[in-house]
Amino acid sequence: GCVIGPTFHFNVPALHFGDVSFGFPHTLICSLNNTSLIPMTYKLRIPGDGLGHKSISYCEQHVDYKRPSWTKEEISSMKPKEFTITPDCGTIRPQGFAAIRVTLCSNTVQKYELALVVDVEGIGEEVLALLITARCVVPALHLVNTEVDFGHCFLKYPYEKTLQLANQDDLPGFYEVQPQVCEEVPTVLFSSPTPSGVISPSSTIHIPLVLETQVTGEHRSTVYISIFGSQDPPLVCHLKSAGEGPVIYVHPNQVDFGNIYVLKDSSRILNLCNQSFIPAFFQAHMAHKKSLWTIEPNEGMVPPETDVQLALTANLNDTLTFKDCVILDIENSSTYRIPVQASGTGSTIVSDKPFAPELNLGAHFRNLTVS
Repeated sequence: GCVIGPTFHFNVPALHFGDVSFGFPHTLICSLNNTSLIPMTYKLRIPGDGLGHKSISYCEQHVDYKRPSWTKEEISSMKPKEFTITPDCGTIRPQGFAAIRVTLCSNTVQKYELALVVDVEGIGEEVLALLITARCVVPALHLVNTEVDFGHCFLKYPYEKTLQLANQDDLPGFYEVQPQVCEEVPTVLFSSPTPSGVISPSSTIHIPLVLETQVTGEHRSTVYISIFGSQDPPLVCHLKSAGEGPVIYVHPNQVDFGNIYVLKDSSRILNLCNQSFIPAFFQAHMAHKKSLWTIEPNEGMVPPETDVQLALTANLNDTLTFKDCVILDIENSSTYRIPVQASGTGSTIVSDKPFAPELNLGAHFRNLTVS
């Protein structure tokens, strides 16, 4: 007699993946049919696939978006393993079939023309081959707005605006907003609540960006956006902002005590109204070193959108008109000068015992000095 091996074939002439996006897995299904009357034990492999680490999908990059896996410095000298075959081995019963899933997750921008080969136990290696074709591309994404103006920003208060990223290709792309490289004393801090994500084919997305100014003045910053798989320089967006401190409204803007009794405390209220979203730290003092006025509290904080009252107290020592000035320093903001004046009335001579309504010396012998 003679020994007859199994007969088998694939149900498709080839696996054509077409254009696939870098790092986006794409799966095709075929079946390996055993047309013989005996079981067939097989192994499947793709000889042209890489032997290095498993290719990185956009999902893995999204989980660990800070990993610069597609930069030139990080590319391994060994080509990554980009194909996954499920199952890659098994036994097919007589006149049965096995459904085969072939997944390509490309990390190489190139054209593919490979073969899925079948090794059959007891027969030999590469006894059947199925053509695989594909082309990996990186979508050409671009920024709609290359400059974002945040305008005037209160210090250390978060402001949010959006960047518009457009994809005009027929394939999805994956973007990453690169983390800010901070200086020792940064003038501006910025970040994105969604620093990485997928942009669908033929669509535009809005990427939120949160910015906080740290010092007063005008600032220019740069944010970089990388495209997964691209070896081109990152996309660049310029940020404009102007940091400003709290806005305080002081009223009244001058204080006239009018006529007040000398050698007695007389008080008026000075109101500080914080009209901003950030706290305002202040210090207050009188212009004259030996002032007849005191102010309490002389330092403190006005919470956002809140009023604080300062007590301005005068104690005059003569029946004259006195003038002074309250100096109010607001941190990272303006310095206010509030003029004050008061006129003294009454006597500047006082006794250790009151004369009014009468001075009772009691009973004493005559011709004696009473003190």
